Amino acid sequence: MKKKPQGSKATPKTGLNFSEKKRLRELKNTLAGNDRKQEKPDTAQKTITFKKMYRDGICQVASGCYTKMVEFFDINYDLLEIEDQGEILEQYSRLINYFDPSIRFELFLFNRQVNEQTLIDQFDIPLQGDDFDDIREEYTEMLKKQAAKGNNGIIKSKYLIFGIECKGYKEAKAKLGSIEADVIKNFLNLGTHARSLDGKERLRVLHEYFNQDTMEPFRFSFKELSESGKSVKDYIAPPGFDFRYPSRFKSGRMYGSVHYLDIIAPRFNDELLKKLLDIDDNLTITLHIRDCTQELINVQLQEYPDTVIKEKQAELNRLYDDFSKKYGLINSQTNKRAFNQDSSYCLLCSLEKTDEEGKFVGKADMFTKRTIKKAEVVTSVDTATEALAVSLSEKARVDLDYMAELSGKS
Repeated sequence: MKKKPQGSKATPKTGLNFSEKKRLRELKNTLAGNDRKQEKPDTAQKTITFKKMYRDGICQVASGCYTKMVEFFDINYDLLEIEDQGEILEQYSRLINYFDPSIRFELFLFNRQVNEQTLIDQFDIPLQGDDFDDIREEYTEMLKKQAAKGNNGIIKSKYLIFGIECKGYKEAKAKLGSIEADVIKNFLNLGTHARSLDGKERLRVLHEYFNQDTMEPFRFSFKELSESGKSVKDYIAPPGFDFRYPSRFKSGRMYGSVHYLDIIAPRFNDELLKKLLDIDDNLTITLHIRDCTQELINVQLQEYPDTVIKEKQAELNRLYDDFSKKYGLINSQTNKRAFNQDSSYCLLCSLEKTDEEGKFVGKADMFTKRTIKKAEVVTSVDTATEALAVSLSEKARVDLDYMAELSGKS
């Protein structure tokens, strides 16, 4: 046995031990979305993540989240007079501003190639059994011939999807019904027709979206569904999905690619959108319009946990930094002119601290701190002076009965 040289010290072990390496692998898998505890979808049906589609068109997307879908039709904006265009823009602003932070919404623009029968069915005008049926038939044939010439079998549809958080279907039905009526009314004010889609129609759109390579007609009924024991996803899912490719995916026999465009600007130029929608090919565009500032205020008012608040603050910081790099201060004269029709401009200005000369001092506290608390209802006070102050604050007058109730004195 060899003796260690005198004065030498044992070399400490370096690197991770077995348990530490195992924990590190688990952490990497979790961060990469490959957590074994999370069930991976092993069929095309499980990849489609909504929970339930109701007959009336309400879709339960997730626990506590319900949506409805409205189809709207073209507005001949370019053919209008300047004055009428201004009125259309005003009505459009009202439609967008209608959605408060509790209502999530998106515009879904869908160009897809369909089979000849589906294209023909789109232009069928129902006969009424009166003297005008000959005109209806003639007009239907004219529309079908024109469609065959001009769009290469492409149907271009436009939808608005909106959703809310609710405890259950009954609550969602009442709230979404009210929102839907307002949305359709707003579209009518824009001078265009809009209609609500029922459950079968929403499933048809999903079927056409997921099966763009087959152009097979959609065959489905809720009655047949209840008798078959199948899921609605069995009727809309493609043969399979393949997400192994870095820049594209495969749905059935068709390849697709997804691109994300984050536009942070005072005004959105619709020329790009128009050019994209003029493409006679399979194309889907979804527009998500969100007010991050109002969402941050909302989560504070509803007393969400600190983790949610910090996530929203980080998002607001990123959006503000991106905007200021491109367009300068929100309080600048240029942006003031750009936002002159935006009712939320004053709120946006409060995101910046400025001195008396209008120079930037720093970001507002809401970027880093909780600045809003839920209003607490005062139910009792100790003195008559406090009762008077609360009465003036809550009632805007001296209410002796209310003051007596607060103080417990008569």
